[in-house]
Formats: sequence, structure tokens, C-alpha cells
Amino acid sequence: MKLKSFLMIGLVAFGLPISIAAQNLDSNVYSKIKESLVLTRHSTSSDLKASIDRISNNPVPYLIAISQEAGVRIYVKEKAIYLLKDYQTEDSANFLRSRIEQESLHPSLRKFAVKGYTDGFYSTDPLKVETFLKKFQSDTKIGNTVLKSLKKVRFENFRKTSQPTEADLENLRKNKPIKK
Repeated sequence: MKLKSFLMIGLVAFGLPISIAAQNLDSNVYSKIKESLVLTRHSTSSDLKASIDRISNNPVPYLIAISQEAGVRIYVKEKAIYLLKDYQTEDSANFLRSRIEQESLHPSLRKFAVKGYTDGFYSTDPLKVETFLKKFQSDTKIGNTVLKSLKKVRFENFRKTSQPTEADLENLRKNKPIKK
């Protein structure tokens, strides 16, 4: 019994540093970013991004590692996933897409991945985002979030591009993609 206890303590104590080292992440930076996510429970996304930018000039691998770490509370993982929208790299886009596709993942994390992916990447490549998310519109766990997120970014993108015609407003009302 004692051997099992020591083994479990050893795995927990040494498992995190090994996983961080395997990804070549600075454990000090990792701890500071994680602490920032844990302690800022009700801050805005822009305040949190500014705080994290002061810690690291490339926080994407740290945010990904935090969102994958076992034992981290869901709200911390949600913030880490959603913040990836502010760092529009191929790594962050691929990670968000993989989280959306992972059906065994907690539904809340998948929903935040949908929101982050649409908010962060729709303006740069709307067709790619629309095509990818179309597969998940009928998903029982995240389908409603997909529809709402797409509707939101379509409207925001629509407002930025031009004055609406009557046909555009009708398509927007019906939640259809806007043709350019």
C-alpha cells in the first residue's frame, strides 16, 4: 500500500515537469501564465491577454499545454483555449480545430474552442472556418454554439465590409453566409 502511495506521489510530482520539459517550455513562464489564468477569474479577455503578453512574447505553446494538463480546473482550460483566438498562428488554429473535433472532450471546452476559432480566424479566412464548422452544426453538444458563433462573426464581418442591401439583411436574418 505504501509503495503504491509513493508511486502515485512520484508520478504527480515528476509528471508535470517532464511533460513541460518534453515540450521545451520554460517552467517559470508556464507557472506565471497558469497563475495568471487561475487568479483572474472575472477579467476581460483583453486584460488577460495583456497580462500574458507581459509574461511571454509567444504564449501559444504555454496556453496549449495548460489546456491539456490533467488536474487543471475547467474554467482555467476554457480561458486558455479561448485566448488562443488572440494569437492567430497555424499552431493555435490547428489546436482549436482538434479540440472541436474531439468528441470525448468536455462540452464546455469544445464550445470555447468553437468561439475562439470563429472569433480569431473568421476575419482572415471565412470560407475555411465556415467549411470546417459546417460539419458540427448538427452536433448535439456544440451545434447550437457553432450556429450562434457563426451568426455573430458573420454579422461583425458584414458590418465591417459594406452597407447592407435588402438581400444581405435577409440572408443575415436567415443565418446564411454572406456572398461577396
